[in-house]
Amino acid sequence: MTDVLQTLGIEQINAEWPNFAKCRGANWEMFFDLAESNFVIYDNAKLMCHSCLVEKQCAKYGARTKSTGIFGGVWLERGVSKELHLNRTIQ
Repeated sequence: MTDVLQTLGIEQINAEWPNFAKCRGANWEMFFDLAESNFVIYDNAKLMCHSCLVEKQCAKYGARTKSTGIFGGVWLERGVSKELHLNRTIQ
């Protein structure tokens, strides 16, 4: 693993899974408040997660910490997976 990290120019100390998250540097609100009220943002956030290298680690983290929001492409409420029902009518 150390050889791979060195090749990528990543120090061992920075090898924690959040450092590899595709959403790193993104607007965090798209995974929380904005996702709850806007289906386009919700769908885009989930798509970002589904193409992320650490999607599973993120979902496990959200469940373990009893978080609410999109974690690893899953909407969690207090760490439990829920289906978020949004009004998908375009006005």
